Amino acid sequence: MKNILFTLALLVCFNSFGQTRENILPQIVEALNKESPKTDPRTGVIMTGAMSYSNTLVYLYEVPDEWLPPDDMKKTLIDNFQTAEIADLYIKAKINVDFNYYKRSKLIKRISIKYTEFKN
Repeated sequence: MKNILFTLALLVCFNSFGQTRENILPQIVEALNKESPKTDPRTGVIMTGAMSYSNTLVYLYEVPDEWLPPDDMKKTLIDNFQTAEIADLYIKAKINVDFNYYKRSKLIKRISIKYTEFKN
Protein backbone atom coordinates (compact mmCIF):
# COMPACT_ATOMS: atom_id res chain seq x y z
CA MET A 1 0.00 0.00 0.00
CA LYS A 2 2.86 2.37 0.82
CA ASN A 3 4.31 1.76 -2.67
CA ILE A 4 0.94 2.61 -4.22
CA LEU A 5 0.59 5.80 -2.17
CA PHE A 6 4.16 6.85 -2.97
CA THR A 7 3.63 6.20 -6.67
CA LEU A 8 0.39 8.18 -6.65
CA ALA A 9 2.00 11.07 -4.80
CA LEU A 10 4.94 11.13 -7.19
CA LEU A 11 2.75 11.02 -10.28
CA VAL A 12 0.39 13.72 -9.04
CA CYS A 13 3.35 15.92 -8.15
CA PHE A 14 4.37 15.84 -11.81
CA ASN A 15 1.11 17.66 -12.45
CA SER A 16 2.71 20.68 -10.77
CA PHE A 17 5.31 20.78 -13.53
CA GLY A 18 2.82 21.22 -16.32
CA GLN A 19 1.78 17.64 -16.96
CA THR A 20 -1.95 17.49 -17.65
CA ARG A 21 -4.46 15.31 -15.85
CA GLU A 22 -5.09 13.52 -19.15
CA ASN A 23 -1.44 12.43 -19.14
CA ILE A 24 -1.17 11.60 -15.46
CA LEU A 25 -4.26 9.39 -15.05
CA PRO A 26 -3.00 6.66 -17.42
CA GLN A 27 0.28 6.63 -15.48
CA ILE A 28 -1.53 6.26 -12.15
CA VAL A 29 -3.66 3.44 -13.61
CA GLU A 30 -0.55 1.70 -14.91
CA ALA A 31 1.14 1.95 -11.50
CA LEU A 32 -1.92 0.62 -9.68
CA ASN A 33 -2.34 -2.24 -12.14
CA LYS A 34 1.32 -3.24 -11.67
CA GLU A 35 0.64 -3.48 -7.92
CA SER A 36 -2.53 -5.55 -8.43
CA PRO A 37 -3.94 -7.83 -7.29
CA LYS A 38 -3.59 -6.81 -3.64
CA THR A 39 -5.61 -8.51 -0.91
CA ASP A 40 -6.59 -6.80 2.32
CA PRO A 41 -5.91 -9.57 4.88
CA ARG A 42 -8.45 -8.09 7.31
CA THR A 43 -11.42 -8.17 4.93
CA GLY A 44 -10.44 -10.47 2.08
CA VAL A 45 -11.26 -7.66 -0.38
CA ILE A 46 -8.97 -7.80 -3.42
CA MET A 47 -7.97 -4.71 -5.40
CA THR A 48 -7.97 -6.20 -8.88
CA GLY A 49 -6.84 -3.08 -10.71
CA ALA A 50 -7.79 0.37 -11.87
CA MET A 51 -8.96 2.26 -14.93
CA SER A 52 -9.82 5.84 -15.76
CA TYR A 53 -12.19 7.92 -17.81
CA SER A 54 -12.38 11.68 -18.19
CA ASN A 55 -11.00 13.04 -14.88
CA THR A 56 -12.01 9.98 -12.83
CA LEU A 57 -9.78 7.26 -11.41
CA VAL A 58 -11.67 4.00 -10.87
CA TYR A 59 -10.46 1.45 -8.31
CA LEU A 60 -11.72 -2.08 -8.99
CA TYR A 61 -12.31 -4.62 -6.23
CA GLU A 62 -13.51 -8.20 -5.91
CA VAL A 63 -15.16 -8.97 -2.57
CA PRO A 64 -15.78 -12.25 -0.74
CA ASP A 65 -19.26 -13.76 -0.74
CA GLU A 66 -19.88 -12.80 2.90
CA TRP A 67 -18.79 -9.15 2.44
CA LEU A 68 -21.32 -6.41 3.07
CA PRO A 69 -20.56 -2.72 2.54
CA PRO A 70 -20.79 -0.57 5.67
CA ASP A 71 -23.43 2.16 5.75
CA ASP A 72 -20.86 4.95 6.14
CA MET A 73 -18.48 3.63 3.49
CA LYS A 74 -18.15 6.88 1.51
CA LYS A 75 -17.31 8.89 4.63
CA THR A 76 -14.80 6.23 5.69
CA LEU A 77 -13.09 6.32 2.29
CA ILE A 78 -12.85 10.13 2.38
CA ASP A 79 -11.49 10.00 5.93
CA ASN A 80 -8.90 7.38 4.87
CA PHE A 81 -7.68 9.59 2.00
CA GLN A 82 -7.35 12.52 4.41
CA THR A 83 -5.60 10.42 7.07
CA ALA A 84 -3.16 9.05 4.47
CA GLU A 85 -2.56 12.69 3.43
CA ILE A 86 -3.30 12.05 -0.25
CA ALA A 87 -6.64 13.90 -0.47
CA ASP A 88 -4.87 17.17 -1.33
CA LEU A 89 -3.21 15.50 -4.31
CA TYR A 90 -6.59 14.59 -5.76
CA ILE A 91 -7.92 18.08 -5.05
CA LYS A 92 -4.95 19.81 -6.72
CA ALA A 93 -5.10 17.54 -9.78
CA LYS A 94 -8.94 17.71 -9.83
CA ILE A 95 -9.24 13.93 -9.97
CA ASN A 96 -12.51 12.28 -8.99
CA VAL A 97 -12.48 8.74 -7.64
CA ASP A 98 -14.85 5.81 -8.10
CA PHE A 99 -14.70 2.59 -6.12
CA ASN A 100 -16.35 -0.38 -7.84
CA TYR A 101 -16.94 -3.49 -5.75
CA TYR A 102 -17.74 -6.75 -7.52
CA LYS A 103 -18.93 -10.08 -6.17
CA ARG A 104 -18.37 -12.92 -8.63
CA SER A 105 -17.85 -10.31 -11.36
CA LYS A 106 -21.19 -8.61 -10.67
CA LEU A 107 -21.11 -4.96 -9.57
CA ILE A 108 -22.66 -4.80 -6.10
CA LYS A 109 -21.48 -1.41 -4.81
CA ARG A 110 -20.23 1.76 -6.45
CA ILE A 111 -19.03 4.79 -4.55
CA SER A 112 -18.21 8.01 -6.40
CA ILE A 113 -16.25 10.80 -4.74
CA LYS A 114 -15.79 14.16 -6.45
CA TYR A 115 -12.43 15.78 -5.76
CA THR A 116 -14.20 18.67 -4.00
CA GLU A 117 -15.57 16.21 -1.41
CA PHE A 118 -12.03 15.55 -0.12
CA LYS A 119 -11.99 19.03 1.42
CA ASN A 120 -12.68 19.17 5.15
